[in-house]
Amino acid sequence: MFKLAMYDEAQVKEVFSGYPQSMEVCDNCGADLEQHKRLVVEFDLTGEDRDARHWLAPREPSAQQCATGPVVVNNYRVVGCDRKARTWRLWAIRNASPVSGREFTHFGDERTLRTFYGRSGEPTLVELTEDPQGGYYGWIDCDPKTGHAGTPFMVQPHEGVFRMQEPGGFRQRVEQGFGEVVRMSATAVA
Repeated sequence: MFKLAMYDEAQVKEVFSGYPQSMEVCDNCGADLEQHKRLVVEFDLTGEDRDARHWLAPREPSAQQCATGPVVVNNYRVVGCDRKARTWRLWAIRNASPVSGREFTHFGDERTLRTFYGRSGEPTLVELTEDPQGGYYGWIDCDPKTGHAGTPFMVQPHEGVFRMQEPGGFRQRVEQGFGEVVRMSATAVA
């Protein structure tokens, strides 16, 4: 089973202190792990546990006792960090009159956009860049069977509209390791 966990600066230092040197480098950017203020880590687990804060363990399988029984961490990898912004290319419809500087809506693949939103405008290839101040919000799924999806979907140009996409809220899904919320900026690819 795959799950995600997010670690802030204090947790990164606590979790990674005392680990062997072979584990001090980020899979995403190559920098020392202790230099990070944020990490998104995908775990390959055997067993089930809802507390994502204690999964980090050596890359060799290891058993950890938790409230629901033993959890074995088979492997993990860093899929996102604060040192290197992730980028994705998706197609979007350009708004004729941008709202609050957000000129794109309806993100997805070109064929779907032409079929369902063709009357709204021509699909435009857009590069989304991870940006903590960005005006776009998206969800990256972490499926328990297949792992981190790698590409955001449910991309919305407004936080309120994005939050409506998950009636129970994203917080619980993030805490349970089922995915991550990303803020992004968008620019058209020339």
